Amino acid sequence: MTTSHLAMVFSVLSLSLYQCKTPVGYTETAEVTFVESESPGLVTVSSTGRGEKSHLAEFDADEKVFRTIMYQGLPQHTGLRLPMVSTTSGTDEDAAKRFFEERDYERFITAQNADSVQEYKRPKLYVVKKTITVNYDALRRHLEKEGVTRKFGL
Repeated sequence: MTTSHLAMVFSVLSLSLYQCKTPVGYTETAEVTFVESESPGLVTVSSTGRGEKSHLAEFDADEKVFRTIMYQGLPQHTGLRLPMVSTTSGTDEDAAKRFFEERDYERFITAQNADSVQEYKRPKLYVVKKTITVNYDALRRHLEKEGVTRKFGL
């Protein structure tokens, strides 16, 4: 084979491998969508999480739900239109940090279902789409008790 043939084969191979690549660094978005609220105090949402292992992707999806409810709010749901935690309210930030580090949020999940799990080989990445039901009334009471948020009206 001549040098030009080798260069052409290398170029084609490089381009084909580049197109198969799945980006690892993704821009984190809320990726949380309101599904329904079948009874007072409960909300069902869908969430997408990513991780190097499937269970890490599930944790990511769970955490996104709670970060969205707590810090952004769910505009489609009247009871959660506004975020539960104000970043300027002088609340206990250490308690909020522990809430996520210790996965304390898991006790407020009343139902969950992994709708799909996708695995990408290069680089190793799992993408999980889940449906999660959250008891947001109990969550709100817990956050008030821990000093993460103030009681409504105070």
